[in-house]
Amino acid sequence: MIRRSLNCKLHVQRTPFVFDFATNLNRVYTAGMALYFLGVCYYLNDMKGYKGWTKPFLVYGMNAITVFVLSGMVGRLLILWKVGGTPAKTWIYQNLFLSWAGPLNG
Repeated sequence: MIRRSLNCKLHVQRTPFVFDFATNLNRVYTAGMALYFLGVCYYLNDMKGYKGWTKPFLVYGMNAITVFVLSGMVGRLLILWKVGGTPAKTWIYQNLFLSWAGPLNG
């Protein structure tokens, strides 16, 4: 199982979305990193009292449904809005992402 996990990690560039992420090693590692991050947040917020950096997360958490609806509206507007005769969504993909991410990942 470890060999399969290492094999998947070594071939990330060739097969970016096809290989199996759901190995036991990846689950344990991800759970550990999540608990570490939660511990750091707990230490900074509750024990040290640094709460200024959490304001954007509080605003987003209180308006999550609004953000969800607006993201759908923006996606549809990018299709309707034309830039040089092509939809803005296509223009953004071709001019901003395709050049550095490539056709597979862009």
